[in-house]
Amino acid sequence: MSFDTQKSRKPDLWALILILAIALAVRIVYLYQFSQLPDWEHLTVDNNYHINWATSIANGNLLGDTTYFRAPLYVFALALIIKLFGVSLWAFRIFGLLIGLGTLLLVYQTSLQYSGVRAARLAALLYALFPIAVYFESELLLDSLFTFLLLAAWYATLRASENRSGLSLLIAGFLWGLSAITRPTSLILLPLSLWPLLKDRENLVGRRWRNSLILVLGTAAIVGAVAVRNIVVASDPVLISSQAGINLYIGNNPIADGVSAELEEPLGLNWRVGDISYIAEKQVGRELKSGEVSEYWMSRAIAWIVEYPAEAGQLYLAKLSFFFSNQEISNNRSLDRFLQLFPFFKYNPISFGLLFVFGTFGFICTRKRFPELLPVALIVVIYAVVISLFFVTSRFRLPVIPFIIILGASVAGMTRAQFKTRRWHGLVAGLLVSVISFVPIGKVPQGTPVMDYISRGLSSYARQEYLTALQLFQEGRAIDTTFPDINLNCGAAFFRMGELDSASYYFEREIAANPQRHAAYTNLASLLFLNDKPEQAQSLATQAISLRPYDIDANIILVRSAAASDHVAAEQLQSLLDSAVTRTSGDIGILLESGIAALRHGQYMSAERFLRAATLSSPPPIETDDFAFDREFRNSEKNRKPLYASAHYQLSYLLGLSGRYSDAVYEAHRAIELDSSLVEAYVNLVTGYLAMGKSLQADSVLQVAENLFPRNPLLQRFK
Repeated sequence: MSFDTQKSRKPDLWALILILAIALAVRIVYLYQFSQLPDWEHLTVDNNYHINWATSIANGNLLGDTTYFRAPLYVFALALIIKLFGVSLWAFRIFGLLIGLGTLLLVYQTSLQYSGVRAARLAALLYALFPIAVYFESELLLDSLFTFLLLAAWYATLRASENRSGLSLLIAGFLWGLSAITRPTSLILLPLSLWPLLKDRENLVGRRWRNSLILVLGTAAIVGAVAVRNIVVASDPVLISSQAGINLYIGNNPIADGVSAELEEPLGLNWRVGDISYIAEKQVGRELKSGEVSEYWMSRAIAWIVEYPAEAGQLYLAKLSFFFSNQEISNNRSLDRFLQLFPFFKYNPISFGLLFVFGTFGFICTRKRFPELLPVALIVVIYAVVISLFFVTSRFRLPVIPFIIILGASVAGMTRAQFKTRRWHGLVAGLLVSVISFVPIGKVPQGTPVMDYISRGLSSYARQEYLTALQLFQEGRAIDTTFPDINLNCGAAFFRMGELDSASYYFEREIAANPQRHAAYTNLASLLFLNDKPEQAQSLATQAISLRPYDIDANIILVRSAAASDHVAAEQLQSLLDSAVTRTSGDIGILLESGIAALRHGQYMSAERFLRAATLSSPPPIETDDFAFDREFRNSEKNRKPLYASAHYQLSYLLGLSGRYSDAVYEAHRAIELDSSLVEAYVNLVTGYLAMGKSLQADSVLQVAENLFPRNPLLQRFK
């Protein structure tokens, strides 16, 4: 495969250094300005999931617990950062900055490889200043890393096709594999990587196929390792991750608009892994592995396409149009609002549409001068065609930006005479493409600004800035009073502020507006329970569970309200507790609440069974744990420790009541080891030692407790 002359491919070092300096300055200024805004800590569900999963890995959970729901490489990179620097938004975002600079270097080198030094300078400068690349580098998402690895794999393939060494081919294969375990979509482009190898006329046919095989084997080694891990850990033959099925259904269902990650009600935009697994298992009639859940949703998507081919075809063309649209699309935050906060974004004229027109113009002008650019154009086209089968957002099309820029910058590698000869072809093509990009076939769905208010409000809520959160929720509610969760969030903010009547009002409004959603029933049940109305609370919690049987909060309220009710018989309570534990797959919180409820009702055998199960319970698999998408990860090691401690304390109390003082002392010790602030555990320990006649040990523990909790009334009983 021939490229331009060696002279034209000699790097311009000083120009490259200058462009890198510009790119670095832009990114540092942006990060500083970003850090001064509340949005700095505005983490979306994907951000939270990546941080919580990475923290689990950094804490030693390297192999994980079940099939990967998402490709793992980006999260492992975050885990390494956490291991080195702790959970730091600055560290994560500087990592993104470095990835961006690395991508810029690859843009320069790849463009240099194809079109020469002038093209390389132009391509690198365009990427350095492209706003959306800068934006996504600071987001805790995998897309920037995937962009870097995809381009690195392609560049390594080009280099390997020249030097033809087995090692370079293997390295190229490894890079393709790494890109695949960042986002499996790269595997659709793997056949194109064979293009420069099989087109190598300077090699024998057999050697060309040998070289291609080495590259494929390098890819297979990386991807195969992940596939083997899924089989070993979960007995689930999933190649990389199990997200493809639901993603295909999101883009192909009766309410799909091509850009929103929305499912039919009552799931809407707030669907979780537990929801899609429950629905699939209910329909199939048995427990399913993650790969089988993916297959179920993929089959539903295909069934809809087959049943409604006209609608599916129209939707697909619209998504393809959205992919090339000049409009930026985000389902995490309002990009229009956010980008206006920064002068670099607000006044920067470089947009996707302009780059796409420029890329088309460059390719048409240089297709004879640089025929090797054809596979680069095919990368853009094939990637767009495949991504549009799912749904389209700005971050999903980010990986093709470097390739589009390389195509456009190629005109700088032409002589003036060559450019004059071909410019009219390029101008016509650019004009046609501008229509596609700036006047898309289907109008890009604008979504609703309510979601942006909800998203920002939830970020303030997580920081315990409840008044600010309420103001944002109220602004969203002014736009649409019935939008799902807007009344719910207003009520939650009022609840945190202690205004229970207002909280109740908004929870009731949420139920009236969205009766198929469970959360408002649960929240209103909590209010009724706090107001000593356990029967009414139990009724509402039961309604919530009928809508979402596995919901932890609804089951906790049901257990508490049933235990507090005078109208629940012992046998009925026992059945209710067992059912709650079963519905929630033995969640530690439900086991603990059930143990406490049984203990208070004198059902000691059941209480001990629940409490022992709580002390031995394991967290759900991190890869599919819905709570991992929350800022305050309920199943983190930090948050589970107090629950384990409480279970040991309650068990200690129960054993003491049963006269099993030695066991009670042991459980009290375990509670204190897990949570040294649990004064009740010290009380149990002192009581146990006294009951066993070990007064010295009791006095020693009491002295420690009094130093930790001076004048605590629970300790005064021993005076």
